[in-house]
Amino acid sequence: MNLRRLTPKEKDETNILKDCPKVLRPVGYVEIPMFWNNKNICITGTGIKSRKDLAANLQERGANVTPTVSVLTSFLIVGKNPGSKLNKARKLKIPLLLMSEAIKDLYGHS
Repeated sequence: MNLRRLTPKEKDETNILKDCPKVLRPVGYVEIPMFWNNKNICITGTGIKSRKDLAANLQERGANVTPTVSVLTSFLIVGKNPGSKLNKARKLKIPLLLMSEAIKDLYGHS
């Protein structure tokens, strides 16, 4: 498991996740998933990369990118201004991952 401290920007973003029971990070740190293969991923919100570009990169790494959240969803990638997918993921207790962390893992930068 790769861990590092949250940046001030990321601390602001984590307010989105504060009410979620299952988040892929211990307090003050972020866990970076390294294996996207065979994961069902859904994306909500915006980031520095378009969702289309992010989805293409995830698919290159073996992920299945879906347009909706379901019980089969492995992760919901959450960017700024998330929509109703975030509420559905919370109800289904789907693990959440900040878009900034996904971008760092996929592209090597934020």
